[in-house]
Amino acid sequence: MTEQNITQQDLNKNWVEEELNEMPASEESVFEKLPALKLEENKIVEVTVDLSNKFQSYHTTDMKGQPVTKAIIPILHDGEKKNWWLNKKNPIYRQILEKGKGKDTLIIKVIQTGNQANTKYAIVE
Repeated sequence: MTEQNITQQDLNKNWVEEELNEMPASEESVFEKLPALKLEENKIVEVTVDLSNKFQSYHTTDMKGQPVTKAIIPILHDGEKKNWWLNKKNPIYRQILEKGKGKDTLIIKVIQTGNQANTKYAIVE
């Protein structure tokens, strides 16, 4: 190997080390690890949304590679604490926030229609 090759390798190594040093220790969102809420199509489910703290967010990409931000919503469902991973662009996310203004908890009934890419959620009054 020549002196020039070693120097280039050292530069590459330094770049990688610098990048690692600048990254946070963990890329994960900090949230309580709980089972995910799984809804069944056309079944009404009652959940209690915990609004006492700001929802954590998770950043990912969809099937088309587009960026997606999901809210990690702590809920109580069938007596068990769970997380509801909900795309912040989903209309029900705004509805939850509007109904929950000024409250520590919000009890709602939710129905899921469709599945996978066609999944829709609605609050049942």
